[in-house]
Amino acid sequence: MEFDGATRELDMDAILEGVWELESPYFAESSAGAKYLIEFNAQGPEDLESYREKAGGAPVSYVRIDIDNTAGMSEAGVGNLILVDSEGTEFDYETAFIAMDEWDPSIRDDGPKDVNDGYYYTLADGTEISEEEYTPLQNEGVDLYNDLLDTSASPRAKQTIWFISAETPTSLAYFGLDDGSEPLFAMPLLP
Repeated sequence: MEFDGATRELDMDAILEGVWELESPYFAESSAGAKYLIEFNAQGPEDLESYREKAGGAPVSYVRIDIDNTAGMSEAGVGNLILVDSEGTEFDYETAFIAMDEWDPSIRDDGPKDVNDGYYYTLADGTEISEEEYTPLQNEGVDLYNDLLDTSASPRAKQTIWFISAETPTSLAYFGLDDGSEPLFAMPLLP
């Protein structure tokens, strides 16, 4: 398999055994020519992880998907990512811009009416913050959200997209990936 100028080998032992490890990178290719390199338990983007921490979001697991569509004939992306572990438990992942909605600071209106007409601000974990803290954090979240909206690569282009889950399996028996028009079968590569 070739991805981004580097040759990678399939992990034939893992393929034959049928239970794959998350430490391995995975490769998929669409019928339209797009190539995907999938990395589980990836280190999240620094700006996104920093925002999650500041916003009081719980720790998460990241999946990085690099798309090389330089030989592709149509737009390439990932619409869905589902993992199943060796016990049969299903783990759903969401695109980063959807998952980060849970981290956004909130404006609440159920406080004491004699203080700010009952309005107050909280982080995702319920910690109260001031309006002065809320506004820049909310703006940072909107900017990140907008940056993460592009989850596809045009023909002849490359793109990195991120998926997030609160839980992650320790091993894989199956994972489903689709590009919006067809399911993609990914195979483990040697590290």
